[in-house]
Amino acid sequence: SPIGTKISVSNNILSIQPPSMTQGVYRWWNNDNKDDLYYLFHAIRRYYKWYKSQNDEAYQYILTWAVKGLDKLSETYNKADKNNIRHTLALYRNVLDLKADEIFKDNKEDTVTIDQVFKEIINIYDDRLLYITHNALLMMEEEMNTEFKQKLLDGLILILEPMNIKIRKWILEKMAC
Repeated sequence: SPIGTKISVSNNILSIQPPSMTQGVYRWWNNDNKDDLYYLFHAIRRYYKWYKSQNDEAYQYILTWAVKGLDKLSETYNKADKNNIRHTLALYRNVLDLKADEIFKDNKEDTVTIDQVFKEIINIYDDRLLYITHNALLMMEEEMNTEFKQKLLDGLILILEPMNIKIRKWILEKMAC
């Protein structure tokens, strides 16, 4: 994504907002702000706890893209002179580079945490989506035409949409008070 792209969190789904004349209005309408970067921490922490130890090429490749994304996001906020955000993004990037698998290990086994609740959600994922995502990212990396890259990304988003709907439904069912 180009510099100026920001993240948006809506209905528990993280998405990207490319720079445009309407980005500010869109962000205002969705109540998006820099505090949404906090949600990245939880995604990174859960990745670390549940997937980092998997020695799978697709996971490693997606991790590489996540690091690239954090670097691009950092460049976006570098231009806005937002030191606190850049430091937060640098921390997230460093966490993804760590090799210590125990960093987010729970100390108390009898305590129910939000992670234990969300651990169930990985059961609804279809492994084929991981490989579709992996291959789409490979194709995007090789593609030189920016318009075609965007079409590949748009296609990937459409492919992932049914899973996102299942995730939202799962969250509503499991997390309802």
